This record gives sequence, C-alpha cells and structure tokens, in this order.
Amino acid sequence: LFGRARRAILVRSRCTAAPPTGAQAWATVHRLQQMSPTTKGICLRLDAPEPGAPAFAFEPGQWLDVHIPAINEVGGYSIASLPNELPLLDLAVKASAHPPAAWCTRSAKVGDRVAIQVGGKFVLREAEAALFVAGGVGISPLYGMLRAWCLRAGTHARAALLFAARSRAERLFATQLEGLARAHPERLRVSIHTTR
Repeated sequence: LFGRARRAILVRSRCTAAPPTGAQAWATVHRLQQMSPTTKGICLRLDAPEPGAPAFAFEPGQWLDVHIPAINEVGGYSIASLPNELPLLDLAVKASAHPPAAWCTRSAKVGDRVAIQVGGKFVLREAEAALFVAGGVGISPLYGMLRAWCLRAGTHARAALLFAARSRAERLFATQLEGLARAHPERLRVSIHTTR
C-alpha cells in the first residue's frame, strides 16, 4: 500500500481461460456508480474458478492489483467490501491520468473483464482499542476493516475513525459509516470532517 512496487504486465486484449502471469483470477465489471465528483465505484464479480484453482480469498484492508486488457500498467485499489460478500468485490477508484484509473473512471463498462490479484499486509488485527485515520479515497480499506471490526462477536474492543475529505461531496461511505456508528455506539466512534 505504501511505496509498494507494482509490476507492469501486458494483458492480452483477448481474455484466456487462465489469468495472466502474476494474476490470481478473472473478474467481470458487475456495476458502476459515481460515488463522488472524482471517484467511481466499481463492483467486480469473480468469474467461476478453473477446476483445481485455489479459492480466491482476501482480508479486510487488502488491495487488488487490477490487470486491464490492452493496458501495460497495473492499477492497485483497496477492497471496500468484506470477504463474506464474495463473489462481489467493491472498489473506489479516484479519477486520474494514470491509465488504469482513467480506464476505471472513464471507459469501463458493465461486462468488461479484468484479471485481479490480492496484495497487501495492512489488515485488521486483534486489539482492545484502535484508531483509524483516513483522508479522501484512503477511506476504502478502512471502511471494510471497520465493518469487520463491528461484526466480530464476543468482543468489547472499541475503535474510533477520523476521516477528512476535501468537500461534503467527497465524503465517501459517510452515510454508511455514520450508520455503523449508530448501530454500534459502544464500540465505534466516527468523526468526519471536510477541509474546504
């Protein structure tokens, strides 16, 4: 997530049965949503795995390397959904000139296929108390982590989130986060601010 090396890999424009080298699975764009003026929500649906292929798995907080056919560079986007929501995977992609982000926010269509690979060691750990801090689209991995935190049974661990966004329109997942705090008032406090 921080300073990680991304391998550029050429993915053939014609999808084959096996994902390209370095990728773990194929997924199809299932739904697209404009989350804010600068951020597009992309919901991917995992394709059925090939016989004998390992099961796709991830932990809240991890990212996906997204290999887009005909684009040399790899996009890395944090997973906002939970493992129990598979085969669907939710991503929030901020618009930029980086070719994968440009494709995700301007060109992607429902039905397009991409190859994906899970990465990252920024995952939820056991703790009595935790402080989560995020800015802008950086809320994506924390959204999944906080949902997982609140779903843990038999624990009284407490968490707080400090989240800042450029404007009210850029407060990604704000409604859901505030709802989560209302549903778990003894376990979660959420403070959301704007800088403009």
